[in-house]
Amino acid sequence: MSDLNGATSVWVLYSVAAVAFVIVFWRWIDFIQSRSLRVVLSCSVLVLLVSPVAVPGTDNLAPAWLVALFELALGRTVVAQNAIRPALIILAITYAVLLLLLLRKLYLRRQT
Repeated sequence: MSDLNGATSVWVLYSVAAVAFVIVFWRWIDFIQSRSLRVVLSCSVLVLLVSPVAVPGTDNLAPAWLVALFELALGRTVVAQNAIRPALIILAITYAVLLLLLLRKLYLRRQT
């Protein structure tokens, strides 16, 4: 009937919930006048929510923030730092792409 295994189903459900949260978050920060700032904040939340990382000692993936929080609770700060690092790299790439899009928008506006 379905080719999805348990872990994939959980990730699909989690991703849908994360996108729904970002939509609610977008409405919550509606008071911010700058649309660009709202986009940056929403993208940051989405990246931090859905960036996967390998769970130490298993073959499973989990959200990086959750693994880092769990490892911090266990007192393993080095493992927590290693868990959150991929999310921070993806966040930096996201900011670079958003900056390029903003510069393109400003360039095109300047030409017209």
